[in-house]
Amino acid sequence: KNAVQPSSSFTGLENMCTICLLPLPGLSERDLSAFASNLKTSFDDMGATELLSLRTITAASVSTESPRNVVSNVANLEDHVEVAKFTSLLAQYQERNRYVILQADFWQSPWARLCVANADC
Repeated sequence: KNAVQPSSSFTGLENMCTICLLPLPGLSERDLSAFASNLKTSFDDMGATELLSLRTITAASVSTESPRNVVSNVANLEDHVEVAKFTSLLAQYQERNRYVILQADFWQSPWARLCVANADC
């Protein structure tokens, strides 16, 4: 009878969602990026949203640590230490955003596997 009603605003991790976008065969990288950008815009209407691709995560800057140091080489993403660094970085994005969209690349790279492994849906 004293049930707590869910809030429509971002109030913490219980409302957070990480989404993985996997490319379809025949879809160009440009088309996938355009779709991802449009999806981010749509999600922005519901709450803070961050779109991460391998390109954006290596170019962006989070607090005092540069993701370039975390994800400097796709091959490094198979190293357990590098995966832990990425997971920490992703947690920072998740703390600041209600939605995080991970845009996987077009092959079964370590980046694509990390996207799938860290997504809620």
